[in-house]
Amino acid sequence: MSSTEGAKTMTDAEAHAIAAVVDILHALPPASLGLVLRAAAVQTGASSSREEATQAAFHALSPREREVLVLLLDGQTNDRIATVLGISAKTVETHRAKIMRKSAVHSLAQLLRLAIGAGYFELAFAGKA
Repeated sequence: MSSTEGAKTMTDAEAHAIAAVVDILHALPPASLGLVLRAAAVQTGASSSREEATQAAFHALSPREREVLVLLLDGQTNDRIATVLGISAKTVETHRAKIMRKSAVHSLAQLLRLAIGAGYFELAFAGKA
């Protein structure tokens, strides 16, 4: 049997899709690349735990992003978060966008589900009773 026998031939569409993914990966900052690869592993079943990948994503957040996340989990608005942290609402929006990107989610509802599922919600409010 030759080395090419039984191998699937890539279509032009698959080749273009892979090239597009590679271009996107090259555009990411190095810190985000690991998160993307872990998320891809979870999506394809290569990772043993979605929670493990989620916790890695939350671990990659900066201290300020974690503060913003805790206030988001508490139901605070961007304006209220800005007041509490002494920063502008625009800066809160920037932190929120970075949190969403690092967590690989597209909505606040997805972020909250992810945080709750990973146990981050409980960790964020430990001792806040």
